[in-house]
Amino acid sequence: MTPAPAIVDTLRTLETPEGVELTMRVAGPYPRACAWLVDFGMRVGIYVVLAIGFVAVGGSTRMGGVALGVFLTLAFLLEWFWSIGAEVWFGGASPGKRYVGLRVVRTDGLPVGLTESLLRNLLRPADFLPVFYGVGLIASLTSARFQRLGDRVAGTMVVHVDPPPRPRRSSSDEAFSPPVQLRSAEVEAITEFAERASGLTAARAIELADRLEGLTGATGEEGVRRLRGIASWAEGGRSS
Repeated sequence: MTPAPAIVDTLRTLETPEGVELTMRVAGPYPRACAWLVDFGMRVGIYVVLAIGFVAVGGSTRMGGVALGVFLTLAFLLEWFWSIGAEVWFGGASPGKRYVGLRVVRTDGLPVGLTESLLRNLLRPADFLPVFYGVGLIASLTSARFQRLGDRVAGTMVVHVDPPPRPRRSSSDEAFSPPVQLRSAEVEAITEFAERASGLTAARAIELADRLEGLTGATGEEGVRRLRGIASWAEGGRSS
């Protein structure tokens, strides 16, 4: 029996208790690091603005100690609840994650709640050890879902946000008549593949198309092209 080809992307299929399958693309260390840098830069900017304001207040009055105390309190709240508030009340994404196109969800695909967000963020110092998220990086690289320690304890993962729906595929692909009669379910599956092919990596599209070599009689990019042609044929775009 021929083993199934290795998966070449980060798509993960989850099944809900209702039996509905959800396909999500988990985020690896690089996009998560980019989101962290965006969040860090924004927080630094806020700290600078707050520091300038409180220095001005403390220097012009005798309330320097009070101003420093308020500044440190606000800095503490901002540092610890920047991610928690965003994840719970703003769709699972801090500003940095939203900019990069990521969000935090539970491992069953449901939205993250307050408990999960608290756990994953309160364990962030452990992930930071020994320096610059060394433990978190090792933990994510040894996890099929790229989960750092906080994610594993909280039962969460970071996934890519699907882009807005694209317009339906153009029927300009050259029609390709299949060599055998197809069932309606098979036609629907091929049509869906053709509509989603432009959103897949080239390797993933070829991987899927190669599994239908017996139908298309081709592999690689030619197999992808013929599947798109079958979809065009099925939609009535027969060549003259």
